[in-house]
Amino acid sequence: MKIIFTLVLVVGLGYVAYSAILAAGTYLEVSQIVDDAVLDLKPGLFDNVQHALTGERDNFATKLREGILAKVTKAQLPIAAENVVVNDTAERLQVQVKWTQPVIIYQNEVVFSVPLSVKRGFGSQPVTQ
Repeated sequence: MKIIFTLVLVVGLGYVAYSAILAAGTYLEVSQIVDDAVLDLKPGLFDNVQHALTGERDNFATKLREGILAKVTKAQLPIAAENVVVNDTAERLQVQVKWTQPVIIYQNEVVFSVPLSVKRGFGSQPVTQ
């Protein structure tokens, strides 16, 4: 009986480690997608913040959101369009992507999942005088 318990424990811990690796990999992939979408849309964003934050901002935010959604769809990640949010503030562009990583699936139904999110801010920091 002790051997069976030990085997079940080892298999359970192995599955937890496997699920953690999958969640970490998905997090890193979404993080890279957000960074790539920003660089694809506006390569000079990091170098020339003032130009990036001019009157074309609303159009830029919409294009960025669409670019992220296109890359997420291409990567076949289960992220819905309403879970990709691009907010503009006075001096920063903020991107947030939320999704859940399934851990336990039984008969094609998700029993347990881990919520994940990536938040990125692009632009200049407020200058204090």
